[in-house]
Amino acid sequence: MNTLKLSVSTDQKAALLNGLVLGPRVEIAVTPADFPAEHWAVLVSALNLHTTPATVGHLNGAIVAVSDATPAALAAALAQVIAAKAEREATELADYTRLFAAWQADPVVAVKRPSQRINGVVYEWDEHEVRYFSEYSLPSILNRVEHDATKAAVIARITPEIDAHNAPHLAEIARLTAEQAIVSAAVKVESDRLKVIAKAERAAARLASGYYERDTDTYNERRYSSPWIAKVTFPSGAKPDYSFGDSTGRWGAAGLLRIECTPGEIIAWGQKDLRRPGNSEHTLLVMTASGEMRIVDKTEAFRLATA
Repeated sequence: MNTLKLSVSTDQKAALLNGLVLGPRVEIAVTPADFPAEHWAVLVSALNLHTTPATVGHLNGAIVAVSDATPAALAAALAQVIAAKAEREATELADYTRLFAAWQADPVVAVKRPSQRINGVVYEWDEHEVRYFSEYSLPSILNRVEHDATKAAVIARITPEIDAHNAPHLAEIARLTAEQAIVSAAVKVESDRLKVIAKAERAAARLASGYYERDTDTYNERRYSSPWIAKVTFPSGAKPDYSFGDSTGRWGAAGLLRIECTPGEIIAWGQKDLRRPGNSEHTLLVMTASGEMRIVDKTEAFRLATA
């Protein structure tokens, strides 16, 4: 019978324990008769036939490594890798079955959330973790089952169970979901209202103090310059003139930008990107009559300053 010469990785420590000194790879001449039929098919699938001799590559993420340069040693190493894969799949399937049983026993889990205060009233409600088939294609453990045939068999077996299990709970799940949506919407409305109030309060504080202030974050001083702030005027045509204010954000530390500003005045703040100057921050703002700050471009700033 014709033989096929293969290049195979070695388990050099195992070989030494058997009294053999082998290099990182050995060449073994094999025939299909050296392996069970199903193992021969697996071995062929792992071969790289673009090398001379053909190379036994990784199989199921594992290395087929021999402790002797014989067909029997290769057959034993291959059988070990195949058995390890089967054992891993069995463990994964057992884990999935266990998790599915727990999931099946409890479709809705109530978890107490912190209280929310809305217009002086404290609202408390449960956040419900909804567990049902339309939320998940399958519990995530199934995605780790490697063998497609195994996965298909599991899906076919449990889908009817899931559908039957969900049916009595769908109305309750829909009610809980709608109830949660109502409360979440109320929280958002209140959050938006408080943001508007906070914005108006900051604007009023600017009018009262005569200053615009802006917090700055920490930064990489090797890439960025210190943040800056300036009052912008146009004393001679469209070219802006910058009168810089105060900045404490130096040497990478967080800080504060601060400059005098009254309604109608233009200010700018920014920070230079030393590696990519085109990405540097440069923002122009105008203070409105209410003390709020509105972003403008250079053209509008020039028009407002010279109106």
